[in-house]
Amino acid sequence: MEFIKLENIIHATSDNLNQPDWKYEGIVMSADPGCKEEFLWQPHVVFDNGLYYMFYVGAGNGWSGWYPTPSGEPAPWFGGHTGDIGPFWMYVATSSDGKTWERKGDLIKGRKGCIFVDKPFASQPYVTKIDNQWVMFYGGAENETVFDRHAIVYRTSDDLIHWSGRKIALSDWRKDDPKEASLFDEKTVPASPWPEHSFFQFPVVINRGSAWYMWAGPIDNNNLSRYHALRIFKSDNPFSFGKHWEAVNVNKRIFVDGGAKPIRDTDGNGTFTPPISIRGEFGSPLFIGTMTWMKKLLSAFQDKAFNILQMMNFLNKRVISGALLLLPFLGTGSAQTNDTVQKPAYTTYLVSNAHLDTQWEWDVQRTIDEYLKTTLYQNFYLFENYPSYVFNFEGAIKYMWMKEYYPSEYLKVKDYIKLGKWHVSGSSLDANDTNLPSPESAFRNFLLGQYFYKQEFGLKSTDVFLPDCFGFSYTLPTIARHCGLTGFSTQKLQWRENPFYGTSKIPFQIGYWEGVDGSKILSALDGKKYRTVWSGEDLTSNKDMLEVCRNSPYGVAYRYYGMGDRGGAPTISSARSVERSLHEKGDMKMISATSDMLFQDLMKRNTEKLSVFKGELLMDVHGTGCYTSQAAVKKYNRRNETLGDAAERCAVIAQWLGVMDYPGEKLREIWTRFLWHQFHDDITGTSIPNAYRFTWNDQLIAQSQFASVLTDASEAICSTLNTDVKGIPIVVYNPLSIPRKDIVEVTIDYTGKPGQGVVMVSPDGNKTMAQVVSADNGKIKTAVLC
Repeated sequence: MEFIKLENIIHATSDNLNQPDWKYEGIVMSADPGCKEEFLWQPHVVFDNGLYYMFYVGAGNGWSGWYPTPSGEPAPWFGGHTGDIGPFWMYVATSSDGKTWERKGDLIKGRKGCIFVDKPFASQPYVTKIDNQWVMFYGGAENETVFDRHAIVYRTSDDLIHWSGRKIALSDWRKDDPKEASLFDEKTVPASPWPEHSFFQFPVVINRGSAWYMWAGPIDNNNLSRYHALRIFKSDNPFSFGKHWEAVNVNKRIFVDGGAKPIRDTDGNGTFTPPISIRGEFGSPLFIGTMTWMKKLLSAFQDKAFNILQMMNFLNKRVISGALLLLPFLGTGSAQTNDTVQKPAYTTYLVSNAHLDTQWEWDVQRTIDEYLKTTLYQNFYLFENYPSYVFNFEGAIKYMWMKEYYPSEYLKVKDYIKLGKWHVSGSSLDANDTNLPSPESAFRNFLLGQYFYKQEFGLKSTDVFLPDCFGFSYTLPTIARHCGLTGFSTQKLQWRENPFYGTSKIPFQIGYWEGVDGSKILSALDGKKYRTVWSGEDLTSNKDMLEVCRNSPYGVAYRYYGMGDRGGAPTISSARSVERSLHEKGDMKMISATSDMLFQDLMKRNTEKLSVFKGELLMDVHGTGCYTSQAAVKKYNRRNETLGDAAERCAVIAQWLGVMDYPGEKLREIWTRFLWHQFHDDITGTSIPNAYRFTWNDQLIAQSQFASVLTDASEAICSTLNTDVKGIPIVVYNPLSIPRKDIVEVTIDYTGKPGQGVVMVSPDGNKTMAQVVSADNGKIKTAVLC
């Protein structure tokens, strides 16, 4: 086998991860001395918003100066390698095709692409998303300044470029473990370059059910200087792993002479995650094998981890070693006992829901008193009895009411969100109509929803979840993409009476919807009935879902199930069907999915085969008259939109001038008060009359509050103006963002004689047109062209 120095990252491809027919595609990146790289290795690749991000370790010359022991002396093993490999810096490069890469950013002067450095050690990056935040786990030192012992370190990021400070996810736990005591006996353990023989590298963190698991290694109880095995750690917190719960049986020699790094399967199955193990270091060959997670052992762990992880298809395929690259988003399938991995060609995403109309044939009091409580307790029951059940629920305003009216249950919801059981869908304050509200209102709807989710749950939702709205405006995909959202789903368009797009009611099942400015959002337009109920049957051969999968260029379908309008939860029989179907071997693979999972999975693929539709998505008969009924609601809504916009602008200017503190909390409260009434059964006028007692009340209060902020802010701004003029100074405010001319009525104190006129002088000193409208009781009203 040819050995290549660790100065290149190479690229190899295969149609099947478990086959030995990998094709060498050449070098995709080489060490650049101009970026102070003498060597580069240990790449890890993730995909986000159309770009591949490759994280890798760049090294300079000389280890010894960078690895002082606690006593200040270089670690002895490194001394023999001075000039061979040197200090480790973490770099990132991006690519649109996985072949041509560009170093990204210049956060450390003189090192293009370098995002941080850990003294004394940082290697083997593994990047994943936890609660909509990027997290990098990597091998490092427990002590930040001197090399004392290995640890698994992590940092977080919102954009994959800028990373937080370092924190420890896993440190040495073995000293106090009697079973591991021999590891610290110098008589039985050969000399090792690492003090106290702590050796944690190659981290991988995955989530299954309510638990998090970390693979970390390698370690050999007989010779710590060799890469032999890995350990598995379990925690309910992905950022804190304590004592290991099982260790791979090293006598089986599953991972030999190399660092084993499992790569998570990313084909979208959240309940079955077979990792890929790779190894290969310092010129050794690369092996690939698959591991199957045996679900029946999840509730009762065995003494030997080898009983939980079965290694199959262990392929002895020799490749060029050194820097290794395996794209973790390719997917793996499940392990088989022969050379061919068999898995269904089709995948259906089963998306639970219990859509709750905030007001409709009832008012908001009943929603809070009855339907919200039912939603909480019915889903708690399903969580406790169906391990794979995932619940999707939209509308930040409803979470606010949970917090206010059901505080103890709300704490349970927060726990289930952390466990990935309860999914926050939709991103918005509520499932609002998309046709009547202004673009500013639509942006605020997402902004306020995401603000609450970030503050309360530490996450951001990524999709637009509107199963029940009355058609969708052409601006929605544009607004959604500019809000950072990636997917949109509904089932309402099938309620049309007549075909609209050729012979169909929808332009596609799954595709791209393009907005007014060319922005596109992945969309699932036919979730079928959101009130779908199953009776416990196996769904893996469901004819309707199979037909959709067969007609999809990617073999996928997206289906709602659950209850609609009054909240609650899917039926027990439906939950039983989903649980059963996840483990049946049928024509389709079934996923108990979050509402955004399909979109996240498709974004990891080349989606050029998906159809694209430009235009609005309209209803026909359904909702007839809803855009003219309850005219007062629509009038007050528009007044709030204009007042809110004006108040916001004035408040920002007043703060900038230093004459008023920005009333952020107050404005957020006012926007929330009237925006949730843009809900699709509220602003449209389709709710019962009693519901509008609450709507009018909130709208009128919001108008008064906005007017108060606007008055305070405009008066504060006026206080900064030079009004030292002859006569009575008049300030005219234009709330629009464009110059305009209009007639303004001005009422002033007047002490002149009856019949005398008023002269208005513009800021440039010229007289302007004015007309007396009325004069009475010492006051005069004048119409002025401004």
